[in-house]
Amino acid sequence: METIEVPTTNNSQPTPKRRNVLKGAANMYVILPIVIFATVVAIGVIPRVQRGTELNKVHEALATKIPEVNAVKTAPADSKTTLLLPGDIQPIQNIPIYARADGYILKRFVDIGDIVKKGDLLAIIDTPELDHQLEQARADLRTAEANLTTALADRQNYAAQLFSAQATIKQSRTNLEFSNVEYKRYQDLAIQGAISYEQRDQTLKQYNSDVAAQQVAQENAKAALAQTVSADARIAAAKQSVESSQANVERIRALQNFNRVIAPSDGVITNRLVDAGALVAAGGSQGTTELLEMARTDMLRIYVDVPQSDYRFIHNGDKADIILQEFPGKKFVGTVTNLAGSLNSNSRTLQTELRIQNQEHVLRPGSYADVRFVFNQPSPPQVIPNSAVVTRNDGLYAYVVNDGHVKFQPIEVARDYGNRVEVARGLAANNVVLLDPPDTLLDGDEVHPKITEPKKEPEKQK
Repeated sequence: METIEVPTTNNSQPTPKRRNVLKGAANMYVILPIVIFATVVAIGVIPRVQRGTELNKVHEALATKIPEVNAVKTAPADSKTTLLLPGDIQPIQNIPIYARADGYILKRFVDIGDIVKKGDLLAIIDTPELDHQLEQARADLRTAEANLTTALADRQNYAAQLFSAQATIKQSRTNLEFSNVEYKRYQDLAIQGAISYEQRDQTLKQYNSDVAAQQVAQENAKAALAQTVSADARIAAAKQSVESSQANVERIRALQNFNRVIAPSDGVITNRLVDAGALVAAGGSQGTTELLEMARTDMLRIYVDVPQSDYRFIHNGDKADIILQEFPGKKFVGTVTNLAGSLNSNSRTLQTELRIQNQEHVLRPGSYADVRFVFNQPSPPQVIPNSAVVTRNDGLYAYVVNDGHVKFQPIEVARDYGNRVEVARGLAANNVVLLDPPDTLLDGDEVHPKITEPKKEPEKQK
């Protein structure tokens, strides 16, 4: 600031010029702080006011701008669906081999893992008790046959007696008729006085004798007939005894034949339970002894549990791939043969049986396998990413864009594959659904969907 020199005079009162100078200096000291303050205020406040104005403009633009949200179009699932399920391989038939005769194992001809054919000899049982029982049964048969012979002879004798009694009856009847006629003639002659009454009484005596003889002959015939009937009954009983003894002989002989243990069918020996020298008891009695276990493995059965959502696509006669880890790159083909009549109420699955040919005995019962079904869905569901599903208190929703406005559409999920879901109900083909929709969206809000292409679906497995 420029210094102003004020001339001094002897007079103590300032001159007019000096007063003007002093007044100007005082004004400058007052105005200068105001100017500085105004400058500071202009520098600090005006930009802030400008930024606030710009921010309000941005807020207004954002409030009025239509939000842009990622979206995707629904697409139907592949009509050809692959279903992979765990399976349990079992033999077509498990056959336990029991002893049919009491005795000791004399020799065993097979061991675990041996493949046998129907009729092959598996073991021999020593049966001394059955040998004695067979001799006793044969002796009983001979006794029954002798009793039958005796009964037949008695019957023949009684038949002869009956024939003789019947002949005697005929003869006595003839004699009775003659004596009756003679008595009547003598009676008339005695009345006429031609003969004496004594002669008449002689004919009466002969008549009475012939009546008695007739009665005796009839009684003898009845007795002979009764003996004949009795002989017939003894013959029938003797025949039954012979048949019973013969059947007993055949039974013991058949049991004796069971000392040879024969394979009932083709198969493989899976277990050995006895060795030579072991005492065994016949099957069906207390202490029944199981000798061997065998299984038919020329054909195998595989059990799988099909989920409730897919069982309607599986039918008898359908083919399925059988995959085992020990045979990498190789597939076996099985055929669906049986479907359970109802689902398991605990697992909500349907037990399904498949059969597979195993003529070379490559596959082993008890193995684990993956069973792969391939079937066509008549009405494939719509597929959307998992991020398009919104969970609300009243269920699952998808935000569908229609004419630029959001609609909260309830959906029913058929399957959840983790990164995508199949929607059974609620969506149609080519619906535009929002991905990760913001929580601020309301039903009916206007949006600008930014549609992205869905990723290709991998093979579906369970």
